Amino acid sequence: VEDGLRLFKLYLAINREVQLRRLEARELDPLKTWKLSPIDRSAPQRWDDYTRAQNDMFFFTHTREAPWTVINANDKRTARVNAIRHVLSALPYEGKDTSVVRPPDPSVVGHPIDIWPDLDGGW
Repeated sequence: VEDGLRLFKLYLAINREVQLRRLEARELDPLKTWKLSPIDRSAPQRWDDYTRAQNDMFFFTHTREAPWTVINANDKRTARVNAIRHVLSALPYEGKDTSVVRPPDPSVVGHPIDIWPDLDGGW
């Protein structure tokens, strides 16, 4: 980052209900069952552990120089479109058409500090 590298750290977040629904859909769909691992199957029972680890990750690695961007990924298509919008709107490039390249929806894309006000990342 100090040498001019553009670093994008995107965290796609889903809520517990969506996680359970997606895991169940994979269990029931023979074309998606192969995607499941033992870790996936135990994930719902470890939700609180994963949440603590997520918060620790943001606390220790979210900095001004290399911030995390959180994307609400409950709706996959909306999440993907807004992730692309986030990256394209942040990059300067020749021929950028701002009527096409719009900023992401702030109700879908934000920073951890906006979501967890007590997080200060050691600033």
